[in-house]
Amino acid sequence: MRQRVFSQRPFLSQVRSPHRKPVMGKQQSAPNRMVPMKTAPQYCSKCGAVLPVNAGFCEQCGTAVPAREQTAPPARPPDQVLPQQAYPPAPYYPVAAGKKSFPSLLIAILGVGCLGLICVGVLVIGGYLYFQNQPEMAVNPTKAADNSSQRTPVISATLLPTETQVTPAEIPPTKQVQPSGGIDSPQETFSRWPLDYSRQWELGETDVFITDINQDHSWVIGLKKPESLVMVIPTDPSAYYPASVNIRVKVKPGDFASAGPYGVICNFQDENNYYVAEIWKNSYGIGKMLNGVFTPLTEPYWQTSQFISQVGPDGFVEVGVSCFSYSVGLEINGLGETFPVYDTGESFSGGAVALFGASSQEAVDMLMGIFYFKDLVIEPMN
Repeated sequence: MRQRVFSQRPFLSQVRSPHRKPVMGKQQSAPNRMVPMKTAPQYCSKCGAVLPVNAGFCEQCGTAVPAREQTAPPARPPDQVLPQQAYPPAPYYPVAAGKKSFPSLLIAILGVGCLGLICVGVLVIGGYLYFQNQPEMAVNPTKAADNSSQRTPVISATLLPTETQVTPAEIPPTKQVQPSGGIDSPQETFSRWPLDYSRQWELGETDVFITDINQDHSWVIGLKKPESLVMVIPTDPSAYYPASVNIRVKVKPGDFASAGPYGVICNFQDENNYYVAEIWKNSYGIGKMLNGVFTPLTEPYWQTSQFISQVGPDGFVEVGVSCFSYSVGLEINGLGETFPVYDTGESFSGGAVALFGASSQEAVDMLMGIFYFKDLVIEPMN
């Protein structure tokens, strides 16, 4: 009778597969596990049947099987795991309930934005300062050169002889010498310039002059041509004044570079016989016209005055002339500028009073000179 032989295999869980990889824990050594070792099969001593492991009797013949001495399997050596450095756990910072930590991404974005704004501001300020320091390229307008003829006055150091018998028509026209600190001028205004005059202050206009009344009731004399002189007699020339007379008048020359002398004429007989007191810039002069011959009474003729520039608030200069048959005195702005200048020659017994203005040189102005006279007072002295 064939005996059935049963072989008993160990459970899969008890046998370690050679293809299975060991499972590593969290950096910790695996504990020692007891792995059963294969034992030699045990046979029944009576029938020879293979006995199961730890069987107490034979399943074939029922013979009792003596107990096998149980020996502990050898311990499996622990897995060789390299020691790992232990790190302390990260500190725990509790977050308050209801609050969230500020996101770091938002902080980075805000930082980059602020840096960009700063860079833009620096560029704007730098560009503004740069262009502010650049020189302006605007072209300054230049004044056109004055092509008008400007002849240089001729200055002479000699006086005109007192008894020179030369008429104005025989003297060629020359430029009037501008007074400068008492510099002498031998050729005086009244001896060489063409003379025109208007009787009784007639308002009108010619190719030489224009006379008018201003809004402030002042009389106006305007010169249209260079080197011309206009004499205005505001009273009837037939009504002569006595030889002794005081004349006061306020005069304001216009702002014209070509304006010449201005002043007062007294004891006027005709165009060739009278006394004259004239002012030009900061100088004055007194002279006599007799039979068409001009004689200076001040020597040198042009005298510097410190009072002419002391004009009043209205810009007028107050001129006072004391005219006698043998002498002429002058006051400027109420101050005695000079004592009467005596005339040792032929004198006048009386005459009319006139005002005059003159132009000095050519210029680009429409008017060569303009003068304003007002507050004329004539007082005869008996």
